[in-house]
Amino acid sequence: MPVPAKAFQRWLHNVAPAASTADICRISGVKRTTLAQQLVRGKVAESTVVSISRAFGINPVAALASFESFKELAGSPVPPTPGELVSQIATL
Repeated sequence: MPVPAKAFQRWLHNVAPAASTADICRISGVKRTTLAQQLVRGKVAESTVVSISRAFGINPVAALASFESFKELAGSPVPPTPGELVSQIATL
C-alpha cells in the first residue's frame, strides 16, 4: 500500500532536511526517475520508504508506522500463537 506523496515529503524533510533528492537517491540506491515518477503520481511505494529509512539508519517499521495507513505498526508486535510456532518447525 503506497503512502501519499505529500506525507512522504514531510517525512523525508524530517529525516534529511538538508539533503537533495539526488543525495537521497544516491545514498539509498533508489533511482531518481523512480522517485520522481512516484512523487508525480502522488503515491510513494513502501519499498522506497524502507530503502531510504535503512540508508539513514532508521528502523523501517518505525518509518512506515509514521504514515497514517501503517499506524498499526507502531504498537507492540503480537506474539505468535502455538499453532503458528508449530507450523515453522521443519520436518525431514
